[in-house]
Amino acid sequence: MIQSNLVSVGQTIGFRVKYDVKVDGKTVVAAGSIAKGQVMRAQKAKGLGKEGFVEIQIKSVTAADGQEVFLTGGNVYQEGEDKQSLAILLGVFVCILFLTLKGKNAQVPPGYQVTSSVATTMTIKI
Repeated sequence: MIQSNLVSVGQTIGFRVKYDVKVDGKTVVAAGSIAKGQVMRAQKAKGLGKEGFVEIQIKSVTAADGQEVFLTGGNVYQEGEDKQSLAILLGVFVCILFLTLKGKNAQVPPGYQVTSSVATTMTIKI
C-alpha cells in the first residue's frame, strides 16, 4: 500500500503489470514486469482536518527485449478524507483542541489498476 505520509516527491515506485501486453499475438511486455512510477506530488494529512494526497505518474516499463518503454497518461491520484469542516465546527463550538484534528492520509491500495499508453513509436524485437 502506498500512503501519502510515507512517500516523498521524486521517489520511484514500482508497479506490477497485471496482464501480458500483446501486439499481433506476440507478448511485448510480460505480465509481472515492473513499471516505474514517480511521485509528482505528496502531502501528508495536516491539522484543521486537511486531507493528505499523493500523485504518481507512471513513467516506463521494460519490454520483452529489455528496452525501456516510456509511457504517458497513467497518473494515479488519491486523496485522504477531508475533515476540515468538522474540525472547524467542533473547534469553534466545543473545544479549541478540535482544531488540531487531522484529516486522513491518502492511500493507494494493493491491486489498484491504472492504464497507460506508449509515449513514442518503438520497434521491439521478440
